[in-house]
Amino acid sequence: MGKLSIDKLYIPAGKKEYIIIISSIVMVTYLHKSVQDQFHFIHIMHYYLYYLVVIYASIKMGLLGGFISAFIISFLYDHEVYLYFFNLPHYKLRGFIEILMMYTVALFTGFFTQKLFIEKKKLEQANIRQAELLTELQNSIEERMKIEKELARIDRLRLMGEVSASIAHEVRNPLTSIKSSAKLLKDDKENEELINIIIKESEQLESFLNKFNHFIRKSEFNKERTSISEILDELTTYIKMYLKDKSVCYSINNKSNIDYIISDRIALKHILLNFIVNGFEAAEEITDGKVEITIYNDEKYIYFMIKDNGRGIKESDYNRIFDPFYSTKKDGTGLGLSISLKLSDEIGGKIFVENDNGAKFTLRIPI
Repeated sequence: MGKLSIDKLYIPAGKKEYIIIISSIVMVTYLHKSVQDQFHFIHIMHYYLYYLVVIYASIKMGLLGGFISAFIISFLYDHEVYLYFFNLPHYKLRGFIEILMMYTVALFTGFFTQKLFIEKKKLEQANIRQAELLTELQNSIEERMKIEKELARIDRLRLMGEVSASIAHEVRNPLTSIKSSAKLLKDDKENEELINIIIKESEQLESFLNKFNHFIRKSEFNKERTSISEILDELTTYIKMYLKDKSVCYSINNKSNIDYIISDRIALKHILLNFIVNGFEAAEEITDGKVEITIYNDEKYIYFMIKDNGRGIKESDYNRIFDPFYSTKKDGTGLGLSISLKLSDEIGGKIFVENDNGAKFTLRIPI
């Protein structure tokens, strides 16, 4: 047998309902007691008003509320029926039947109201569960789409790496020969300008190949005790050299209360330099360009935020900026952010990107 619950007998009511029921009982009882016995018709009206109170109590408070109100009303209406219940005089038989009818009304009204309340509660719980299941399903679909997208990206990079490794190998050998030969011919003054162009272009191509190789091969990291202040000092030195002939301003604000983390120093600096250079390039496109570098931490992570006041990231570029070979710059290789993302993943970091009156890149590293 199922355990009897208060929810199956009682409907929670508010303060307003209690006030209405109590005041109605008091008012009808006062009218009933204050009218003389010879006004029989008025007493019948009062009796049926009691029915309305019982029905209202049963609707608002269920079976239990209906029965309690029926007991209070019937006791006030004719308390002698209760006092002489086991030895009831014949002239109290009518009062007994009237009280019995009052309990019957409370029983049927309360029963059906309670049933509706229970069904409504079940429906609400089912709706809540359905909403939870829909949310879980939506999250599951979104998570699956993310996983499928990431698997497709990994597969694409794997194929690209296999093809690109052989291409890079084939290009590097003749490139080395061209560069070496050009340096040997540099002494010829007549062809010096042309030779310088060859050397410059060869060095640019070599730089691209180095980036490319860095992207396609798995890096080996050396996680060690890394000083935040030393990283910032090195970045400051680089920034001063980079901005020597430029009008862009910058600021560094270290709000972190820690100075050491366990991470790969070279990888960390590489990621930050990439973000900083991108920020300066974006800031150079406007007047009063500025780049803000902010470091802060919480209990688990340290955050490196690089924000510029440039034009920001276009909506169409937002989901592609980390794709290999995708660049919004005229002469960009499209590998800088891809390498940064790869390095961040491999050292346990995470990159956040948003537009905030310009582009804002945040690198999160575990402490």
